[in-house]
Amino acid sequence: MAPDAICFEERACPNDPVLYHAYQLHTRLLRGQTLLAKVLFDISVGIDFLERLPEVDNTRIGFIGHSYGGRTALFAPAFDKRIKASVSNCGSTTFKQMLAQNIKILFDYVVPNFLTFGDVEDVVRLVEPCNLLILGTDDDKYSQNIETIFEYAAGAFVNGTFELQVYPGKHVFSEEMRLRAYKFLDYHLN
Repeated sequence: MAPDAICFEERACPNDPVLYHAYQLHTRLLRGQTLLAKVLFDISVGIDFLERLPEVDNTRIGFIGHSYGGRTALFAPAFDKRIKASVSNCGSTTFKQMLAQNIKILFDYVVPNFLTFGDVEDVVRLVEPCNLLILGTDDDKYSQNIETIFEYAAGAFVNGTFELQVYPGKHVFSEEMRLRAYKFLDYHLN
């Protein structure tokens, strides 16, 4: 299943997608909500739907994403424990690193006081017992400091496995990276 995230593709405003995305964030913040909560809720509803299909084995739910989807592949299994294996590609740079280097933070991941309680590496620790693979590239702003994230979070993985691989290149999901991701999912989802 590959539904559009809120503010993307058919769920975006074609006239001014950036303004619409900002509006979706701002209206939620004014109500004490976040756009990230909506994104994660939508993923859980999607899993609810999948579980109702007779051809779906709900013990073998996987998640894969690149860029925005790669970041979501870190947050979704921390939120919904029905995800058994997840692959994040080019979406793992910490918020502190993004702020220090003036890297664009997507509206969906703006959560008040987030850095008071932790950063991306702390979210990764919450992914356990899900099996997690983080892929990145050596010349991508959204793949920076993933080795540090791995070192920090690896100790939290007791029942799930946690793997990391860095490839040469820019912000891509190359065929080699995709094959690595599919192999990981196949292995952990049987």
